[in-house]
Amino acid sequence: MNLNTIEEAYLTDLAIRTINGLARKGYNWLTGDLKPYQAELNKVINTSIDLYKQQYSVSETDKILFVDAQIFIGELVNYQVGLSLDEAKLRNAIAGDSRIQLPSDIDITNFLNIFNDQLAASGKLKRLYIEDNYKEITFQVASGMESLHQKLDELISQTQQNVSGLEIEHALAAEWAQELDAIKKLLYQFKPFTAAELISRLQNRIAARNIKNDLLESQLTFLLASAASDKENFAVTRNAAPLFIKAYRLSPNNIEYKRLAALGYMAMQEPDRALALAEEILAVDEFDIAGWSVRLHYAEDPFTFLDKVPISLLAKKEFKLNAFFTLAKDVENMRCVFLPGSPVRIDIMDGELPQLTYSNFKFWLRYSDYLFARIYFEFPMVTNYAASEELKGARIYHHYFKLMGMLTAILDNSELGNEQAYVRFRYHYARLILTGDQSEIHQLARIYDQIDEKDHIQVIQLVQAYQLIETDEYRDRALEIIDSFGADKHEMTALFKTVILFNSGRREEAVEHYEHYILGLSAISTILLNNLLQFFSMGYRNNAKGALSFLQTILETGIFPNNEMKALLELYVSSIYAADQGDRPAAEVKLDLIEAGLDPRYPEIKEFYLRTLRSLKAYGRIIQFLRPEPGKSVDSNDLFTYCEALYFSEGNKLELLQVLKKARLTLPPNPMLLRLEIELRQKQHDWKKVLELAEYAIKQLKPHEDFITAFFHACLNELAVEKILAYKHIIDGIRFNERGNLVIFSAFSQAGLHTEAIEILFTSAQGKSNIASRQAFIGSTLRLSDKVFRVYEEVLLGSFVTFKISGEIYKVFIDPAKLDDPLIKPFLGKKTGEHFQIYGDFMQETTFIHVVRITDKYLDLYDEILKQASNPVSGLKLKQFQFEGTTAEEMKATLQKQMGAVGTIDKQFRDQNLERYNEGQITFTEVIKSNFETNSPDAYYFLTGEHQTFFQTVPQTIPHEPITQSTAFVIDFTGVTLFY
Repeated sequence: MNLNTIEEAYLTDLAIRTINGLARKGYNWLTGDLKPYQAELNKVINTSIDLYKQQYSVSETDKILFVDAQIFIGELVNYQVGLSLDEAKLRNAIAGDSRIQLPSDIDITNFLNIFNDQLAASGKLKRLYIEDNYKEITFQVASGMESLHQKLDELISQTQQNVSGLEIEHALAAEWAQELDAIKKLLYQFKPFTAAELISRLQNRIAARNIKNDLLESQLTFLLASAASDKENFAVTRNAAPLFIKAYRLSPNNIEYKRLAALGYMAMQEPDRALALAEEILAVDEFDIAGWSVRLHYAEDPFTFLDKVPISLLAKKEFKLNAFFTLAKDVENMRCVFLPGSPVRIDIMDGELPQLTYSNFKFWLRYSDYLFARIYFEFPMVTNYAASEELKGARIYHHYFKLMGMLTAILDNSELGNEQAYVRFRYHYARLILTGDQSEIHQLARIYDQIDEKDHIQVIQLVQAYQLIETDEYRDRALEIIDSFGADKHEMTALFKTVILFNSGRREEAVEHYEHYILGLSAISTILLNNLLQFFSMGYRNNAKGALSFLQTILETGIFPNNEMKALLELYVSSIYAADQGDRPAAEVKLDLIEAGLDPRYPEIKEFYLRTLRSLKAYGRIIQFLRPEPGKSVDSNDLFTYCEALYFSEGNKLELLQVLKKARLTLPPNPMLLRLEIELRQKQHDWKKVLELAEYAIKQLKPHEDFITAFFHACLNELAVEKILAYKHIIDGIRFNERGNLVIFSAFSQAGLHTEAIEILFTSAQGKSNIASRQAFIGSTLRLSDKVFRVYEEVLLGSFVTFKISGEIYKVFIDPAKLDDPLIKPFLGKKTGEHFQIYGDFMQETTFIHVVRITDKYLDLYDEILKQASNPVSGLKLKQFQFEGTTAEEMKATLQKQMGAVGTIDKQFRDQNLERYNEGQITFTEVIKSNFETNSPDAYYFLTGEHQTFFQTVPQTIPHEPITQSTAFVIDFTGVTLFY
């Protein structure tokens, strides 16, 4: 369009004002994702941002520059030609996000001046806006196009008018009109069974009077069809379809009946009739949703056919939902529908949830199905846990939960038993995921029994819920649920049964079951192959030989969707096997071929490829594969993998820090990325930043031991006593591993919380495999002897009594809750060294008892640890220590006398080796040998000095496998000097 003449300029302005006027009147839904116009607008926005940064000085802070903020850019993207941007709205949007660097009024004005200049300079923006919008909008308004589902009250009103015009008594006509009102109310209350009964009764009464009125009969038939579709998941099903078709045949000129008849023929699998009606509909209204939905359904290649669909239709959520249920015929197509850039991908409609009514309920129910399917693919359920932290923090899941709550409320007291149970089950499952309230599990089990036709998703979700209660009883219940449904009916139920069997210790049965399922398949889907890797990883840890043999069988007999998938699995297995043999294969050529053949229609192949690279520790290739184009960001689904590769790759970590910072400032809090950033800062000994990040994680996320441990560790190094005292309560209800317990013990000790500190250490030291805790517990006697490790003269409640009977040593705990116990009561009030006797029931005869020692629980555990100590690393047997007494002070004096003075080492050499040790380049044994001339006491003293008040045998930045079996405690000559 040439815009040089005054006349054309006037017409241009008129067209723009017409379009925007319609938008202001509520026709925003008519405008869509207009690709040429949007591309030009995006170009204007990006140019404006670049020019602003060039022309005005921008200070570097931890916050986001306002022109880079997603919420600000979102307002610009919604710009409409001919309308001014609302500066007040822009400022309010920015002010509402604390992550954004707050601009001044002049900053925003400066940017908008640049933006308006770029708009004026664009020669294409106005033309594209008019060409993409004007014809379709004006045509639709002129034709008065109705939505797919005509309002029910209009139909009832028309039917009542028709009844009033019949040649029957006035009173009878009024009575029938009242019945139609009652039918409408029943449908509004989601009681289609009663409504259908009233409709059928009214039809019979009309037929009995030999009234022949096609219009009335078509209207009643349409009402009956509506009730039937409500009874069957609110869709045009095979049972409702004949009624819609009958209504259309009785009133062939009714466009609404014709639409539903076309969908009815589609449900009855009569493509010729469905397409014929679709063409009739589109001949009258070329933008009709039903007509295009039928065309799309029968298209040879639906994805290619989308290019022919009018842009305005692709913008409508109603059409997108119809397209989704057409395109998502299998898991591969469904994945493509959800990919960013898909023309039928629906944006999450935050803030658009209305008051649900009968007239809009069907749309929102179908939208919830779409959300559920999308959540399933973005957060695949491939483990035995109910949900990951990412799912709990995902905006889409919170949006879905809110919608399911509204759907559940509106279906209360309805007649839709199965549909109501189906919706309520989803709502309570989402509630369980987000709140962790285990009372929801029993609610889910009750609702599950009410669902008539269960699918594998409900089975899996109930099984996942049961897995949150880690007992054999609930594992057995989970297996019963799967077996009653049929474990081999779906790949996910087969996988979950395998997982539960593994967790129950029935590993051979687990392998046998899954192998039987896999080998019975005619082909292996990409989703199932993803699950195979999960199974393989689990099986490999438990039985490497069996796992490799199992996957080798799959490779030899399985039918794969493409060669790249099979090649990836072969490479993955060979890389694991080669690692065991100590000779990792040269796989670069294979990797090149696989990467060149990756098909974007199979996103799971990409995931396989990344898994294989991680197995090969090919971090450079991961970075190269995922690195975004200039000006773009890494896909959020790949962000952690990309950051992890940067973390483990060689070179400086500047890019990693920048990526992590941007993610933290622009995305919802991500626990995996926060852990990575904290680990990196720990490795750099930037404890101030660790403290800041850990505190942010604690405030933003559900309390987790990793972040709490990092927080208190940073507090130790920063001497942040005030923060330790302020956050001491966050450990309540959290279960920590041994390292976490040691960190918190040290932090609490530093803050003077000695009672809480020793209680934490006492709990950890009771585990026989917790060697470091037991070492620390022994050493704590030298610092806390005046507060705990008490020897009593008299038996007290809560004390431990060591006594002799006939020369044999025994011990009893004086439990305050069991004072009437005949084994406890006789000891009350007795003193150390006292002899007494018990007559009668105790051991069936008179028993002579000698009280040897009375201690608190801490000293009792101390005695137990010393008793278990054997084979010390230093070669000195613990029994060679001849303690001068049994009190903590006397034992401390003995240790000081026998160990002597601590030697000194050259500081520079020591610091250099200590740095190498902290970086994981040398082991603790090498540190002792090189720095301390095998002088273990000096090593312990140095490594626990300064702010570190506990000894860490493995550098924190190096992951290591925890001790998984009971290990006899080993103590050496230096171990007892910890914390001295």
